[in-house]
Amino acid sequence: MSPGARLDVTGILLVIATVAWFLLAPGGSGAVEAIGTLALVAGGYVMGFGAARLVWPLLPAALVVIVAGVALEGLTDPRGPLGYGNANGIYFALAAVAALMLWTGAPRHLFGLVALFLALTFGLIPLTTDARASAAMFVLAAVAGVVGLLGRARTVLVASAGAFLVILTATIVLGTMYSGGSTRIGEALTERRLQLWHEALAIVAEHPLAGAGFGSFEELSATARSDRDARWAHNEFLQVGAEAGVPGLLLLIGLFVWGFARLSVEPASVRNALAGVALAATGIAASVDYVLHFAAVPLSAAVLLGAGVAPERKPRRPITG
Repeated sequence: MSPGARLDVTGILLVIATVAWFLLAPGGSGAVEAIGTLALVAGGYVMGFGAARLVWPLLPAALVVIVAGVALEGLTDPRGPLGYGNANGIYFALAAVAALMLWTGAPRHLFGLVALFLALTFGLIPLTTDARASAAMFVLAAVAGVVGLLGRARTVLVASAGAFLVILTATIVLGTMYSGGSTRIGEALTERRLQLWHEALAIVAEHPLAGAGFGSFEELSATARSDRDARWAHNEFLQVGAEAGVPGLLLLIGLFVWGFARLSVEPASVRNALAGVALAATGIAASVDYVLHFAAVPLSAAVLLGAGVAPERKPRRPITG
């Protein structure tokens, strides 16, 4: 069995374990939304893998068309297609990565120029909102594409995985250290985020094994009770940790780590590197906001991950680095 096949089996077991743990958590019936998102992500991964394996250009093109359609539907809503600025931002950043993937397939043709135009358009949309962090994700994706084309795709993948783990760890450390009062970091992230992270970690400490139950954070967090707009922890990992315990937290992190591991066993390529950037961007955004609650975000990331894992239709010399 190849390393990729072994990791696929591991991924299936990881998803099953996550679903089982969510069902066993207190108030398991409240885990329906989370399990539904997991099923959607698994389906998106399979769809991305299959489409890239069979008809590669169709995959990013279809994703770009879907994003464009959703965007047009949201033109009449000042809050954007997903109704929340940061979710819109990462959604368009992922769409831009999809368009960059499409561009790498035909960089010298009109089709490729259109894809590049769409990538720039989607990447610039977050700049018109408050989601500048997502715009930065697109810039990083563009840089990753260039670096990958220069033969350093593996470096891009490793850097993407590292960036995700560093940011996630930083949010946990900041949440642990927060003791109230205004700080420079708090001003940059907003003081409320630090409070929410701190309160989520306090719930994890009180209910380390099974968690407090799905839907409990908004009832147990003092900040959430005083501000209904803060009913989420603004960190998907800490939210799961508070509601499904440390095992739930580790399982969610494990799904992201698995994604990077799965990409790493495939030959290095620009497409592979861009998929790593998409996964890192999603994980980083999920570390500072509740973007995974918007199904379009994890679904898009899963499709791009599947595309990045799929072997090239035509044998090519692997890009080393």
